[in-house]
Amino acid sequence: MKSLKNDGHSGLSIANPYNIPPRRLWDLHSNRVLEVKLFSRTDGSPVTPRMPSSFIAISHSWTTDMQLWMTPINYYQWAVPLPKGTTFEEIRWEALRAGFSYCWLDVLCLRQATMERVDGEEREINEQLRLEEWSIDVPTIGNVYRRATKVLRYFNGLGRELKL
Repeated sequence: MKSLKNDGHSGLSIANPYNIPPRRLWDLHSNRVLEVKLFSRTDGSPVTPRMPSSFIAISHSWTTDMQLWMTPINYYQWAVPLPKGTTFEEIRWEALRAGFSYCWLDVLCLRQATMERVDGEEREINEQLRLEEWSIDVPTIGNVYRRATKVLRYFNGLGRELKL
């Protein structure tokens, strides 16, 4: 799938922005984030990403007490921010109880900035790759919510019940 095209002015723009599926989904049964291209079939024709028939998308507010965690769910590719006292297992079971096998959650499915210390200096890991992915994923994030069968919203932070 070709995602970018030359727009003749500033360089690249997104071709067919309403047809771009999310890059990754969280498989709740295997408890791993999978690339959408893994759902694709080939029969001699070009590979076209195929989405699972249904998935839940999770929307949440960011909180001031976010902590960074490395997790096997995304194969330790980037640190994942979670509010203090929240676990992915709680969120996973809530989505499974709602009857879903797949989930889109931004902190797991969008590559996050991750810092590492090398020779006493902090530097970002895979920052160029993150910026390349975000150039498509962030402008088309509305597609995720439009394609989702259901959207679960956490207003008090990811995994937290609403308290007024």
